Amino acid sequence: MDQTMFATAGVSKRIEFYTFTDICDRTAANQNEERPRITRAQIKVKSKISCLSFSRKHVSHIAASDYEGVVTIWDAETSQSILKFEEHDKRCWTVEYCRCVDNMHLIASGSDDGAVKIWSESGISMGGGNRSVMEIQMRANVCCIAWSPTTAHDIAIGCADHKVRVYDLRRPHEPLYTLSSHKKAVSYVKYISSSELCSASTDSSVCIWDVKKTHDHNATFDPYNIYHNQQQFQGDDNGVPLPKMETNNGADGESDLVSSTRLIRTLTGHVNRKNFVGLAASSDGKSVACGSETNELFVYNKNFSAPVATVSFDTPGNDMKSSSRDHNSGNHFVSAVCWSDESTLISANSKGRIKIVSLGM
Repeated sequence: MDQTMFATAGVSKRIEFYTFTDICDRTAANQNEERPRITRAQIKVKSKISCLSFSRKHVSHIAASDYEGVVTIWDAETSQSILKFEEHDKRCWTVEYCRCVDNMHLIASGSDDGAVKIWSESGISMGGGNRSVMEIQMRANVCCIAWSPTTAHDIAIGCADHKVRVYDLRRPHEPLYTLSSHKKAVSYVKYISSSELCSASTDSSVCIWDVKKTHDHNATFDPYNIYHNQQQFQGDDNGVPLPKMETNNGADGESDLVSSTRLIRTLTGHVNRKNFVGLAASSDGKSVACGSETNELFVYNKNFSAPVATVSFDTPGNDMKSSSRDHNSGNHFVSAVCWSDESTLISANSKGRIKIVSLGM
């Protein structure tokens, strides 16, 4: 979501765009209207969408990953595709634009093929056309990716092997940290700040991690040089695919720091055993929100293990409610959540309903 627009997508094979102010005005006019009826734009696509990410450099550009393994850059104003990246062999679960000013053209994606790929929106100038400029093989299905908010070379990756790995892309052959506490697949990872991140899993928990570096490399991060160094290493300048960077992620021993001691806190209360239910950290670094398979939105203060508030999708309106829950939610679940500001959340559920919630925190 950018500052004025947000988008929804999923199995409907379309991307729909809304403006925050339009929805707020409509809600003010009709308190019982939770789902916007009028979209600012709609893009019909050929495959089910798994993830969306807005560009911070070009506010109308949005990246979409799909079930066919394709990452497409769309222009919301023209409803036209700008670029397609088609190297993944299986379903692509996650895509995210880099958040750092000098590298906002970079995009990361992860797939069931176990590959994390770094792309450039200005791919031709990078020397690779529509090819990835970096690839890391995780040896496990990749479910989620998050760029550091302060550096383009730090990235967190969550996988189906229950672990989160943090990489410095200047030295991508092994992780800086492997964070191990979850009992099932890691479905989401988000940076809270440059030194903290949160991860969600289908073990019904959210973990808060300390990822502060004890040291830093002096090398600069330049994907252009990385690409050409790899080409030189490969010994071919005529379109040979980039070498894959095998990492020490095997079950038979890891050379990186496998750490549960970096776990700060585990947040529990929501139910998540099967589905992608969303995860978001507030911009002030204080709060974490996620969905639940009880068809509720859960809000946590990162300093406390229990939720501070829940919002039910089974009840009309945007009223807050206590943490007591009705588990008969008709098999619907909250599937996506993002913060508009420190006290306002936008969330959606599997039925296609959208709620904007003001927490007043």
